[in-house]
Amino acid sequence: QHGEAPGKLEVIPLGPGSTIAGTAIAIGAPDSALGQPMNLGWRSVDAGYFGALRIPLLRGRIFGAEDGGKRRVFVVSQQAALSLYGASDPIGRELQLNDAVGEIIGVVGDVRMKSLADSPERIVYVPVSQGGRFSVFAVFVKARNGSPDAVASLIRDRLRGIDSALPVYGFRRMDDWIDAST
Repeated sequence: QHGEAPGKLEVIPLGPGSTIAGTAIAIGAPDSALGQPMNLGWRSVDAGYFGALRIPLLRGRIFGAEDGGKRRVFVVSQQAALSLYGASDPIGRELQLNDAVGEIIGVVGDVRMKSLADSPERIVYVPVSQGGRFSVFAVFVKARNGSPDAVASLIRDRLRGIDSALPVYGFRRMDDWIDAST
């Protein structure tokens, strides 16, 4: 996830910081009361984010190579879909997120960002290719083989090969984030 906002950023579920907030308006909501501006979280992610964090696709599709163009697209969490469009299917509907207007292409499962005890947040996901400027960058890796330390070492070496001045830190297993939050 990427983003730029004042203060701390919450870049991974159950991590420290605050949510990157945005204002969303459901364009053409079936109930005019639903078409009011609302605050919700947003994340700029790639298609692999959902699989790496085991966030299920509930309807529609996730981002693909075809979504790198000028046509804006969004994937929304189930809670965001309910808040924005009520019981109506949001797939194919337009959404305004801050100043960007685009089409909702998918609905994914809800995520608890701050604590397992909190209610799931309303989140709009934007493809990385359309996400804007980045001041924070988090990479999630789903490793099938090898120890977490070996995978972290490999990632660190590859990133240093790209840019030796790039600060690389904070390798942590998702299980550790969950344990720390409880």
